[in-house]
Amino acid sequence: MTIDEKFAAAAFTASTAMSYEQVLAAADDAAERSKEIGTSLKRVAADGAAIVYEVRRLKGLTMGQVRVQYSAADGGATVSCTAPDYAVFQDKLLFFIPIGPKESPALGIFRTFSKVLRQALDGVAA
Repeated sequence: MTIDEKFAAAAFTASTAMSYEQVLAAADDAAERSKEIGTSLKRVAADGAAIVYEVRRLKGLTMGQVRVQYSAADGGATVSCTAPDYAVFQDKLLFFIPIGPKESPALGIFRTFSKVLRQALDGVAA
């Protein structure tokens, strides 16, 4: 499975009866619960339709982005969670010969965030 497929597998779209404010609170909680040693999620935008977090490592290095999109519909809403941007690394031999699969320091935290947010949304189904 490629790194892009791994990120796509953790992404989701779900229906919910939650308001934008409730989804924002659930996403902030998921971000807090997804922290790893040396890596965290910091909310950088929330405009009433989208909530954007940056995956940050020590010293503020940005390793990726997580986006939660909220779309209101009749009697409920749709929420999607994606990682549209992330840093990718690959071990190299002699500085230029790739010798392993591509990896991203944002993948683990995105998987955890996605799982925790999905559980919160499932708790309040549409």
